[in-house]
Amino acid sequence: MESKQYKVPATSTLIMQYAGEVYNSPLEQQYLSRLNYSQVGALGELLEGIYPLFKEVVQLRKRSVRSFLRKRLIERQDEQICILGAGLDPLAIHLLSQYNNQIRKIFEVDSSYMAIKQELYNSLGLDTGKVAFVNHNLADAGSLIPALELAGFDSHLPTTIIFEGIIHYITNEEFVRLMKQFSTPDKRNKMIMDYTLDPQSVPFASRPVHQELLDIFENFIQGRFNRNNRGELLQLTIEFGAVNQTFRSMQAIQAVETGRSKDFHDTGDGLIEMVFMSL
Repeated sequence: MESKQYKVPATSTLIMQYAGEVYNSPLEQQYLSRLNYSQVGALGELLEGIYPLFKEVVQLRKRSVRSFLRKRLIERQDEQICILGAGLDPLAIHLLSQYNNQIRKIFEVDSSYMAIKQELYNSLGLDTGKVAFVNHNLADAGSLIPALELAGFDSHLPTTIIFEGIIHYITNEEFVRLMKQFSTPDKRNKMIMDYTLDPQSVPFASRPVHQELLDIFENFIQGRFNRNNRGELLQLTIEFGAVNQTFRSMQAIQAVETGRSKDFHDTGDGLIEMVFMSL
């Protein structure tokens, strides 16, 4: 019998369409096969036509998150994982298959699609006993921790926070309010995030393409695509009490993940950067 397919929010569709090679376990591939990618075919072709490395950027972002989690979890026990803006990304499948003994609970947080995601996981026979699906609008920062606590979150325990692909769609002020909810006196929480570079932060020769991509995204979402430079992003993280901030360019990420940086030759190449921090 043919499996039911689910319509995915367009921006999530675009990312998962290109990230499929990273989600390479049989269960992850089964999950991805249940999603309908018809919404963004034309957009994907347009982006790749302008910037052929778009797919590589997406995959390096995903690999960077996995590397961060591996280093964090290999030495941990009873860790909480909080995936903010989780959407339909199947990261929890990877986490449960690789680090089940290290994880206390995974909290998938989003304002929609959590019921669909739970249905998808159940249809694949995934044991979701350690997964909490928290339906919450991240714009309502003040009530996030109470919503998490209702799902079993313990704010006194160390937490790993995944904030991937989210700051692009919110304001810097919303970002700071949200992250203040996870700031701790002893900086026991760890976070990984990405952010879009301001055009002035990329090499001069790359700026026209960078700006063209921003224009396409803004037209697609009918809104502003948030962008920052390192100094601005660093100041924002200081505002919510983060320490030990480490910035990684796509040049550095590709070198770490593949052994050499063959596609990105300067800091600022690759549209985005990754940031690691304690808070």
